[in-house]
Amino acid sequence: KYQWYQIINLKDSLLSNANLINFFPTLTDTGNYLFYVVVRNSQNCRDTSNTSKIFIGKTPSFQYQTNSVSYCFNSTTESINLTSINAFQPFTIQWYKNDTLIKNQPNNFIYPSSDNYGIFKYAAVITDEYGCSSINSNPIQIKIIQAPNVKINTSNGSNFNILVGQTLPVYGTGGYLFLWSPENLFSINQNDTISNANPVIINQIQIPTAFSYNKSSLNLNTLESRYIVVKGFDSGSTCFGYDSVYINVYPNNNQLIFPTQIITNNNDNINDYLYIKDLEKYPINKIHIYNESLNYEVRILENYQNNFQWKGTDTYGSKLPTGTYYYLINLYKDGNIFYKLKGYITIVN
Repeated sequence: KYQWYQIINLKDSLLSNANLINFFPTLTDTGNYLFYVVVRNSQNCRDTSNTSKIFIGKTPSFQYQTNSVSYCFNSTTESINLTSINAFQPFTIQWYKNDTLIKNQPNNFIYPSSDNYGIFKYAAVITDEYGCSSINSNPIQIKIIQAPNVKINTSNGSNFNILVGQTLPVYGTGGYLFLWSPENLFSINQNDTISNANPVIINQIQIPTAFSYNKSSLNLNTLESRYIVVKGFDSGSTCFGYDSVYINVYPNNNQLIFPTQIITNNNDNINDYLYIKDLEKYPINKIHIYNESLNYEVRILENYQNNFQWKGTDTYGSKLPTGTYYYLINLYKDGNIFYKLKGYITIVN
């Protein structure tokens, strides 16, 4: 026979319906509880157990101060903070990202990472010194948005050559709203809108106030090749991407062929190689490439065509150092030179 007792206020209290070897007390409040059991055999001999102490703690609780938010890829994020913490001290805090423990994050705040796209759930678990852990079924949801893949194109595809005084339609793709710069180069229709953009340095070009439209007309009235830049936003105007292209400007005279003035050689399909507009009309040609001091010929290209795609290498196929080089292009007809063009090209390797 088993009789279970609880010590309450230094008094022994027999518990009814507690006469089995296993006893499951119902404990509704936090605190210390003392129990013991008296065992009798059939001869009414008895033995009393030691007193067992049961401590009932409380489940730690807290609140998230931060709501679920969205951030752009690789942007700076705000911290997720825990407030209204109610737990026996000392306690520990563990953070989880999509149910995976984040190591070395014992603080009551965490900065979500933005180095990957997707939706991520952040949750904290607080455990007190007695092993009681918090239960929070509402993790913070952080959405990392991919920046638009913004590109600049023209009506001629990726042909960014223009004569002085001509108008070249340029198009922004991959975004919902576009800001063009430098502002003084562009014209827009009356119904197009104008927005402001904070100055940002892209490819050593200052971005001032610019136009928010995906299509614009580029007007160049001076013989000065330059970069143009577009900043494209997503539909929520939250995330943005950049693209820049180098516009080759040529004299508007009787020039027959029009070489690019820069080779960037970065495999973005823009100015990656020497492109000479209209050279296909003159298959018999010879191009001499000289160093900046004009005292050494670094490369000769015979009967060059654009599909040869010279990317700024010397005779042995090695990349030439970044710098300015000069060219002399001779066009031949019936075995004789009938046209010469001199100029310079910048190679960026």
